[in-house]
Amino acid sequence: MATFFLNPVNKSFVKYLLIFFSVIIIFPKSCFSEIKISKINNNIYVLNLHGKRFFLNEETSIKSGDYLSTREKPATIIFQDNTKLCFSSNSSLKILKNKNIINFEFTKGSILFSINKKSKYNYNLNFYYYNLDDIGDVIILSKKNNLEVTNFKNNLSIFYKDDINKISLPSFTILELSNNGKVTKKKL
Repeated sequence: MATFFLNPVNKSFVKYLLIFFSVIIIFPKSCFSEIKISKINNNIYVLNLHGKRFFLNEETSIKSGDYLSTREKPATIIFQDNTKLCFSSNSSLKILKNKNIINFEFTKGSILFSINKKSKYNYNLNFYYYNLDDIGDVIILSKKNNLEVTNFKNNLSIFYKDDINKISLPSFTILELSNNGKVTKKKL
């Protein structure tokens, strides 16, 4: 007859594994991040991590990994902290949330971000190879051939690729950004 023997290292590993799964079973809400919505205008299509498609409404929450898009009509989402996202038609982005940090991965179209300054969250934008961290104002992203970033209020810094190359974005300016890091300043 075979016997099952656990050495002291395996015993502690199994013990920690059991505790981890117990926490997941007891507190399932803490295992994923979600964003609560207070108002939606027009249809916003959601594709979640599990491949399920549905329309976003006030009763559903946006979870980390959800892909949001619009079709023919523009749409607006207002989060509970009064942050607003205004999508033009045929726009999309992916949302990633970790604790108090919300990352928007911009994909296509035009989207206005109006971030509430009193929000408890830090909002970051990722597009192409660019990052815009901790935004707290109104910004418009528009993707046609290249990406246009319109900044209305405070001075911002956009980082290209690995947070080494910093691009200054003064208030009331439009920058056109390309995939290869070329930056062109446009007039308002």
